[in-house]
Amino acid sequence: KNRRQILCWMICSLMCIVAGCDKEDAPVEEVANQGSEYEYRPFVVEGKRWEVVSYRYDGLRYKSINYISGDTVINNLQCKKLYEQSLSPTEYTAYLGGLYENNKKVFAVSERGMKVLYDFNLNVGDKVFYGNNHVSITDIDYVITDTGKRFRRIHVHVDWIDEFGIPDKPASGEFIWIEGVGSSYGPELSYEIHNHAEVLNCYENDTCIFTYDDFFH
Repeated sequence: KNRRQILCWMICSLMCIVAGCDKEDAPVEEVANQGSEYEYRPFVVEGKRWEVVSYRYDGLRYKSINYISGDTVINNLQCKKLYEQSLSPTEYTAYLGGLYENNKKVFAVSERGMKVLYDFNLNVGDKVFYGNNHVSITDIDYVITDTGKRFRRIHVHVDWIDEFGIPDKPASGEFIWIEGVGSSYGPELSYEIHNHAEVLNCYENDTCIFTYDDFFH
């Protein structure tokens, strides 16, 4: 009788293992990686918007929304229009210029020319120069949002060098770039600190895809 009970217990235990009864829940990142490779997330997407708060030199707290809406042709390039809607302390809407994306590079485009905002092709150790801004990539990893979405995160160090070749520390700093979202300072502040700004939320088609906390998970 005892042998029969032991045999039954062993069979039940084996069935539980096969069925996954004893398996712990897989980590979020493991679940997110199952079944598909990471795909590049485009930055310039119709309807994308960013909620931004800025703390400027006058001590006031500014709230604004940057959003992409509509098409335009600038210097023979098919671009998307970027706007800023100020919510406080005054309300207004301003057209900021065109955005153009090609081969994982994002450009700000105007009639006077174009400049690179983001180059998501860069790898750890790469260094590029945008005018007086010396940009170096210090680390690349991935962040999983609370919704289980996986985003590529690029850690960037920027040194702003003045006309005498001396680094200007107040204009230098650490940045985080997120593919499809941009910088934690705002969509256009990819490597230039004009004021202290923070992206509160990023949306696509009214769906929140990224929050301020997600930058630092």
